[in-house]
Amino acid sequence: MSELEEKLQTMLKTTEDSQAKLKEYNEQLKHLYSRLQEISVSHRRKTAITDTSFEDDFRQKVQEICTLSDINTAFWKDIRLEYHNKYKKDINQDYRFLIKQISISARSFTRQTDDLFTIYKNLQTLGADLPLRLNWWMLENASQEMLNTTNRILFLVRNMEKHYV
Repeated sequence: MSELEEKLQTMLKTTEDSQAKLKEYNEQLKHLYSRLQEISVSHRRKTAITDTSFEDDFRQKVQEICTLSDINTAFWKDIRLEYHNKYKKDINQDYRFLIKQISISARSFTRQTDDLFTIYKNLQTLGADLPLRLNWWMLENASQEMLNTTNRILFLVRNMEKHYV
């Protein structure tokens, strides 16, 4: 296996793993949303909020998402540099299938980042008036950075596809 093929395999695996992890995080955030709805109902009724672990669970999940975002941002910035400096001239028909797989996986990853941003907006809208200290800005930054990263991936893949069209 050539160095380029290994790099493309790494790109594919990273994209697939990130997409799967983000899908899992999105499901967990949806669960947090249902818990936040219960907190909101309690707050409107002026009853005691019984879900005392919500803030900690939310912060932990946001931190995990931020870590995933940071890892992806750094990885894809390095890959883009390597591609333009080292591999661009080596892309040809032989790698067409692998690049197409990366493209498909990147689109799935993009859909998950879109879902993440939607979930963030829903959470933030519901929780804005609640007496909870939640790190909305971290979730917003991570969501935005993930969207930027997936756009970079798609742009990189489009550039790769130009070499064998």
